[in-house]
Amino acid sequence: MNNIDLKELHTRLLLLMDEVHKICISYGIKYTLMGGTLIGAVRHKGFIPWDDDMDMGIMWDDYKKFRDIVLNMNHEWLEFDLAGITDNYWGPYLKAYDKRTTFWEADRSRQQVKGVFIDIFPVVYAGDSKDEAFREFKYHRLLQAFLRRKGYKYHTGYVKEFVYTFGGKMFNSNFWMRKINKQYEKLCNHPKIYVSDMDGNEKGIVPAYLFDEFELLPFENYHFMCIKKADEYLQFVFGDYMKLPPIEERISHHIIYMNMNMPYKDFQNREL
Repeated sequence: MNNIDLKELHTRLLLLMDEVHKICISYGIKYTLMGGTLIGAVRHKGFIPWDDDMDMGIMWDDYKKFRDIVLNMNHEWLEFDLAGITDNYWGPYLKAYDKRTTFWEADRSRQQVKGVFIDIFPVVYAGDSKDEAFREFKYHRLLQAFLRRKGYKYHTGYVKEFVYTFGGKMFNSNFWMRKINKQYEKLCNHPKIYVSDMDGNEKGIVPAYLFDEFELLPFENYHFMCIKKADEYLQFVFGDYMKLPPIEERISHHIIYMNMNMPYKDFQNREL
């Protein structure tokens, strides 16, 4: 394990985010920072000081366009993963990596160590009522559970875990991604009152009008795209998000190892 330098990590995340931003701008794709990254943009005009990742979201039609562009892109140092396309990756959303780096985060997945990354979530219409949106959210989480169990290196002893693991391994990743994409296509046939990123939690089921307009907000020494109604959105999802959490909660994720000067493929090829 090496010492974790969050400032160094933030610098590389910004370079990665800026490259993704340039792709979106070049192709007229609107996106928004999401989750803690959006809180950081509004509350800190940059990173939450103890945060160690970045999240963004793209409405489904633009997300499909973006997905098709980047999965066929030949970039010098940027690459993307998506379940059903990339081996040893079981996330139903895109990840963008800086392949010049190594980043290893502790989780239950068997996926290989890769580079510094950004999570890119599709935002989809979810329903014309909160109840309908919640049902669709729960259905997506069921599909996601089967898909993700394909990559778990261990599971708990709960019966539900055994069901997910057994069901997930019965079919390949393409099968589960087709189910997920079919749900998204059905939901996005026409606009609805609520949207959701589906891969967060049920608090992310919010009024669709919040994603009608976008603007550039300062983020550290850059400007990245955010929804104009970011304050209203964050209050829906996080409540009083301007209030700092207790000191004991101001911690980073459990990073096992990172090296900003080692391509992850070199790390994979060496013996630890």
